[in-house]
Amino acid sequence: MTYFHYTTCKYVVLKEKSLGVAYYITAFLIVVYVLVQLVGNKAYLEFDNSPSGNLRIITNSPPLKDNELHLKAEVEHCCKDSSKKSDDRKSCHACIGLDGLSLNWPVESKAVTIATYIKDRWEETGHDQSDPEKFIIIREDSYFTKNPEHVVLKIEHSVVAFSSFKDPYAASHRMMNGWLVSSDGKIMKQLNNNASKGADKIRLKELLEVAGIKSLNQNSDALNARSRTYRENGIVLRVTIDYSNSEDTLFWTGSPRYKFIVQRLPYSDYKVKQEIPIFEGSRFENLHNDSRRNRRLVKKRFSVRIEFSQAGRIGRFSASNMIFQLVSGLGLLNIATMIIDTLVLYILPHKKLYSQYIYEQPEMELKCKKS
Repeated sequence: MTYFHYTTCKYVVLKEKSLGVAYYITAFLIVVYVLVQLVGNKAYLEFDNSPSGNLRIITNSPPLKDNELHLKAEVEHCCKDSSKKSDDRKSCHACIGLDGLSLNWPVESKAVTIATYIKDRWEETGHDQSDPEKFIIIREDSYFTKNPEHVVLKIEHSVVAFSSFKDPYAASHRMMNGWLVSSDGKIMKQLNNNASKGADKIRLKELLEVAGIKSLNQNSDALNARSRTYRENGIVLRVTIDYSNSEDTLFWTGSPRYKFIVQRLPYSDYKVKQEIPIFEGSRFENLHNDSRRNRRLVKKRFSVRIEFSQAGRIGRFSASNMIFQLVSGLGLLNIATMIIDTLVLYILPHKKLYSQYIYEQPEMELKCKKS
């Protein structure tokens, strides 16, 4: 016996058509599976399924004049005379025009809150002798904001994948194609193309329509709505910016692209309170004057809240993944051989005869040497 030798297999050809057909069918299915993994699922790529990104949102002021035909129908909920509330409608309030900065509160990095209905409550201390610091309501006003549906959101964003690697993947929306799509995948609007240099511009009305809300004057489905409309009760939308670079190509990766997916959070309402302290010049003239009263304005904002998130599936070539898939395919072919061998040796009727051809018995070798 030598220490340096090479071991190989001895092949036995069994002239049995049924076994040959079974083997080649199994091998064919394995080859198809490997091709589907390589071509269909692009298993030679490695994917980052949770890319991160940067997002910046700016709100433009809506048109405050309602003398245009396409805006008249949207302000029918407003009273013609703001001092009277004797209209036939259940709720009739004044409509006040606010700019983009006043409509969007609070200011957040990945969310926009557009006020549609506001209740102002003026409060003051010093009216309760038992508790002089307690705020008492002096006056309450309520009004709709004018044309919030026509607020324009300007969105700038970028994506970073494989951030833990030395060579991360990064792209800006300015170099991508983008679309606003409905929940069933239908393209509703072209947002950007790789030749554009500006931010994505989407009207609030377009987001509402994609989410299935034709008008804010529809009755809200919130559990505490009590027949109030979305305009009066608020609503929450979730917008996902989904990035990809391999879904629309047959081989390898392509140019990055993105789509805005809008969903309405059902049975939801949204309101937020804002406290605005009121300081008067005379307040600081005499700090020891106990008759001075604290005043504040409390704004209860019923709003359309839009929460943004970034997701996607970014891929790039991986040599290790390619080698793994090829080796796995070869291993599966060996499994096909094992399956046929198992049938031959343990299941088929002539298994003992097949066994004599496949295995060499030591007794037979000794007899051959003696003869």
